Amino acid sequence: MTQTLSSALEVSASLADGFDVTAINPWGIFLRIASRNEEGLHQCLQWLDIFALSAVDIPDSVVERLKSLTDRFKISVVETYPLIHATFLCVWMRSLGRQQLFGMISSVHLRLSADMSRYLNEGEVLPTM
Repeated sequence: MTQTLSSALEVSASLADGFDVTAINPWGIFLRIASRNEEGLHQCLQWLDIFALSAVDIPDSVVERLKSLTDRFKISVVETYPLIHATFLCVWMRSLGRQQLFGMISSVHLRLSADMSRYLNEGEVLPTM
């Protein structure tokens, strides 16, 4: 057993030799993809929702940056849903100190209020994703 464990440690250590694993910033890479174009943002919003459902601790700054990108790209009500859903999951998982995320959700709703009102007034069903 100890021989197997030490072999596994040696293999993983040799894979990391010469490479500083702590230098990787996964959220930075994630936000770079989201910032490239609208397609990258859509993909990252889907990933964000999956991360939140998987109980990954998503930094508030990432959620806020994605919100600003949805504003910049003028993302629709339906396309914004993964961001709102993931944000509520983040607050549900760890609510202490995350009250500002409710303000972020309110600002998304404010930006999309005309579209939401139009859907409600016209009796339209929101398009699904």
